[in-house]
Amino acid sequence: MKAYKYVPLIVLPFAATTYADELTSSIGITGIWAESYIIGEDNVGDPFPYVNLSYGMFKASPRGIGLEHTINDKDKISLLVTLRRSPLDIDDNSQLTGLNERKDATELALGWSTKLQSIDITSSLAADISDKHNGYEAKIKASKPYKTQAGLFIPSLGLAYQSKDLVNYYHGISASESALSGFETYEGEGGVIGQMGITHIFPISDHWKTITNIQRTSLGNNISDSPIVDKSSFWAGTFSVVYTF
Repeated sequence: MKAYKYVPLIVLPFAATTYADELTSSIGITGIWAESYIIGEDNVGDPFPYVNLSYGMFKASPRGIGLEHTINDKDKISLLVTLRRSPLDIDDNSQLTGLNERKDATELALGWSTKLQSIDITSSLAADISDKHNGYEAKIKASKPYKTQAGLFIPSLGLAYQSKDLVNYYHGISASESALSGFETYEGEGGVIGQMGITHIFPISDHWKTITNIQRTSLGNNISDSPIVDKSSFWAGTFSVVYTF
């Protein structure tokens, strides 16, 4: 199974000493683990390079590559190209024989974040630009950072609405696929996914830190009722060791 939740980026870092007034860069390694919610798919457990670069308005991070603009000390907007990993690997899943391939999708995401007095709000609208699922996803997340002697803790709650086209591309079963695979036909509707998680950032030294994230995702009935989905919620997590220049 592919790590559909995350977008590992491999970018050659610039020399930090050359652009010290504008460039911020962090590199490291991330370990990803995620439960599978699709019949016959294995859980994810893979290492990836971690890269987070900012140079002027240019941004390259695990969230995507594109532009980010700071409006004021509270608000930011971004326009990023992101990658949605398919939750199905038809070639390596003998239980999904007869289904068509569900490919990764490239998306363009417009984001906005703001810092309120009590919480931080981030939101985004991502649409397919690769002619794969031809749908969209709208997300909003509320988080609250807490500084402690054991590091920074950031609990969060989020909701994501996935359009009908997106849901059906990855979880629907057409009549022709049903005839070949034995699964019942299924056409889902657009619906809401719930997410809750916590991030922990621990500074080891002036340059080194660890970033740990644990997240639980609850699928809506529009996804969990699909005959190829075997659970309505799943856990995922990442652990990163990062060096900041």
